[in-house]
Amino acid sequence: MMSHRDVLLLLCLSLGVLAAPHSRILSTSVGFLDDNQELSRKITLAAYDLREIMCEVHQLCDEEELRIIQNGLGLHATPLEQCDTVSFNKGACFSQLSNGLSGFMTLLTSARDLPQDKLDSLEADVKDLLTNIQEEMEAQGITADNHSIQETPIYKTPLEEKAGTFLILSNLHKFMLMVQNVLG
Repeated sequence: MMSHRDVLLLLCLSLGVLAAPHSRILSTSVGFLDDNQELSRKITLAAYDLREIMCEVHQLCDEEELRIIQNGLGLHATPLEQCDTVSFNKGACFSQLSNGLSGFMTLLTSARDLPQDKLDSLEADVKDLLTNIQEEMEAQGITADNHSIQETPIYKTPLEEKAGTFLILSNLHKFMLMVQNVLG
C-alpha cells in the first residue's frame, strides 16, 4: 500500500510540478550542458542590455504598447513547448531550439540603432550556440524539423525599425531564459 506522501509525489510528478530536470534527458554530456548554459546566460544578458539601450535611447520600453507594430512586422514569440517537462520530446525539443536560434540569427540581421560591436558579439554568440545545438543533434542522430523559419521584417518607418529591434531583443531575451531552463 502506498503512503499519502508517495501518492502526492506521484501526482506532482505526473502534473510536472516536481518534474526532474530535463537537461540530463536532453544530453548526457556534462560539457555540452555546462558550456551551453554559460553561453546562454551570456546571450540572455547581452539581449537584455541591448534591449535596455533601446529603452533608454529611444523610449521604447513597453511591449504592450508595441503589439500593433509587432503583429504588423510578423514578430512572434518563439515556442519551446516540446522542451516542457510535461510534454518533453527530445527530437522536437532540439528542433525547436535549433529553429528558434536560427530564426533569431535572421532577425538580428535587421536590428538597428545599436552599438555595432555589441550587436556583432550577440550575433556571434547566438551562432555559436546554434552550432553547438546542431552538433549535439548530429552526435545523437537527431534530424531537425525545419518548419518555421522566421523572415526578416520589412520596416516602413524609422519607428517600426526601432520598435522591431526592441521587440526582437525582448523576444530573444524571453527565449534565452527558456533555453537556460532547458539546459538546466
